[in-house]
Formats: sequence, C-alpha cells, structure tokens
Amino acid sequence: SGLLFTALGVFASSLSRNVAVAGILSFTLLFGLIVGLNFVDTMLVMDLELMRPLKATVKYAQVFEHLDDFSRGVIDVRQVLFYLSGTILALIFSILGVEAKQLQG
Repeated sequence: SGLLFTALGVFASSLSRNVAVAGILSFTLLFGLIVGLNFVDTMLVMDLELMRPLKATVKYAQVFEHLDDFSRGVIDVRQVLFYLSGTILALIFSILGVEAKQLQG
C-alpha cells in the first residue's frame, strides 16, 4: 500500500508546479480513496439489485480490505496485483502529466 500511496503522491505532484497544491491534491486523492470508497460502500442505494456490479467494484477497490490479508500474513496474488497495477497506473499518469507540461512550454 505504501507503493500505491507514494505513486499517487507522485501523480499529484506531476499535476502541479506548486508543492502546497500538490500536497493538498495528494491528501484529497488518498482521502477519497480510503474514506470515500468506504462511504460509497455503505450507502443504501448500493443495496439495490441494479447496483450490485458497482458495489462489487467499490468493495474490491477498498485499500484496507487488501491490507487486512497482508497484516494476517497471507500473501495472495490478487492483492499484490491490485497494488502493483494501481501503482503502475498512477506512475503512467504521472509520466503523461509531466509530458503534457513539457508540451505546454
């Protein structure tokens, strides 16, 4: 999870030239990822039959659900792939953000 959180911080930093703005954006991204997904999962609307696929996706995307297995000593390939794919995706977006800044001038 540390790799994912750091990659999201690097992504936030790649979007802004100001360190304070990057820090606030990083905090907002992590807060939304941790607390926001937990809030969405507990909403009553998510219990509807139509929302079941979305609820399963939100439940899978919760960071601390994956971290619980690691804290118990269980290393599952699905959890490792979740963190690695999220980290790689955030780093790819960071590279694209830096390249977009270079094109602007």
